[in-house]
Amino acid sequence: MLADFPNKLDGDSVDLESHYYKIRVPLLISILVSALLVFSDGIVLGVEAPWLTRRYAQLVYVVLLIWALIDKRRSAQYACALGLFVILFSLIALWFWVPAN
Repeated sequence: MLADFPNKLDGDSVDLESHYYKIRVPLLISILVSALLVFSDGIVLGVEAPWLTRRYAQLVYVVLLIWALIDKRRSAQYACALGLFVILFSLIALWFWVPAN
């Protein structure tokens, strides 16, 4: 299913929206699983405290992914994508410029 290519519309354009909705669930589940692994790896390995400053952003990231899985509306998908983008870059900023607790 993930190996399918997007369908072409008339001319040279590609219907990315229908392709996204076709692969949305496996894509979001794989991102959610990787986010949960990143969230818990330091705790399981014992190299991080259970709650750090970064955990707030990671928690919002996971909640947005779950919302994107549950809600199929286009506006919800846009809001989740924008929120994930902002959270991802805030996590990068926290990683490089804010010291861990």
